[in-house]
Amino acid sequence: MSSTKSVAPRWFRSALLPALLGVVASLVAFAVGYRRQEARIGEEFAVAGRGLEDALHRRIDEQVWMLRSLRALWMSSVNVERAEFQRFAQQLFDERRGALQLAWVERVPASERAAVERALSTEFGRAIVLSTVERLPAPNADEHLVVTFCRMSAAQEHDIGVDLASDATMRELCAAALTDGWATRAAPASVRAPQAAFVAALPIFAKDASSATAQERRTNARGFVVGLFSLPAVLGDVLSDSLRYGFRLVAVDEIDGAVLTTFDASADHADSLAAQPLAYTFSLRDLGLRWHVVCSPSESWLDARRSSLPWVFLLGGLA
Repeated sequence: MSSTKSVAPRWFRSALLPALLGVVASLVAFAVGYRRQEARIGEEFAVAGRGLEDALHRRIDEQVWMLRSLRALWMSSVNVERAEFQRFAQQLFDERRGALQLAWVERVPASERAAVERALSTEFGRAIVLSTVERLPAPNADEHLVVTFCRMSAAQEHDIGVDLASDATMRELCAAALTDGWATRAAPASVRAPQAAFVAALPIFAKDASSATAQERRTNARGFVVGLFSLPAVLGDVLSDSLRYGFRLVAVDEIDGAVLTTFDASADHADSLAAQPLAYTFSLRDLGLRWHVVCSPSESWLDARRSSLPWVFLLGGLA
C-alpha cells in the first residue's frame, strides 16, 4: 500500500511537465501565428486602401482636366463660335463621366450690364435680361458673373444670361477661385441638381495677363470656367469597388462636416470606423476639395483572409 501511494505522485509529476511544455509551446505557436496573420492582413488592407485613395485622386483629376481643357479653349482662341464651344463641351461629356453642366462665366461690371443684355438678345433673337439662378430678374450689383456659354448633359443654352453673383454660394465659389486659383463647393439648392453634386470653378485670364498672385488673379481674371458635377457619377465607379474590396466607408466634407457618401456603413459611423483596429483614413484635396474618407474592412473581407492554422496549433497542443 505504501509503495502504491508513492508511485502515483511520481508518475503524475513526470507526465505533467511534458504536458505543460506542450501547452506552452502550442500557445506560443498560436500567438506567433496569429500575430503574423493579423500583420499580413493589416498590410494587405493598407495596400488596398492606398489603391482606393489613388483611384479616387485619378477620378477627380479627370474633372480637373475637363475644366482646364475648357479654359485652354477660351484662352487660345480669338473668337470662339458657339457651335465650336458646344462641340468641344460635348466631346468632354462623351469622354468623361460625371459632368452635368459646363459653362463659361464672364465678369461684367455694372456699367456693362445693359450692353451684355443687348448683345445676348441680338444673338439669340429674344429678349434676355440677367436673371438669378432661380430665373428671377437679377438685382443690380457692382459686378455680375454672367453665364455666356453653357452646355448641359441633358439640354443646351439653358442658363445663358444667368448671373451667378446673385447666389451667395456661387459668388463665394468664384471669389475663392480667384484667391486660391481654383475652388469647389457643394452645389447649392438653388442649382436644382438632379442628384448630389458639387460645383467647381477655375478663373480665366487673357493670354498675356499675369496670374501669379491672388491680387493679380482678382484684377486680371476675365471670368471663370464653371462645372457642375454629379457626386455619385464622379465617385461611384471607384467607391463601388470598395464593396468588392470589402470596405466599409464614410466620406465627410471637412468644411461643414456633411456626410457625402457611405458604403456599407451608416452616416454616423465615421468616428467608429476610425477607431477600428484596422482603419485607413485619407483626405481628398484635389481641385480645392476638402473630403475626409475613413474605411475599415468588413467581416466578410477579414474572414476570407484569416486562416485556421493558428487555431490548429492551439488545439493540437491542447489535445
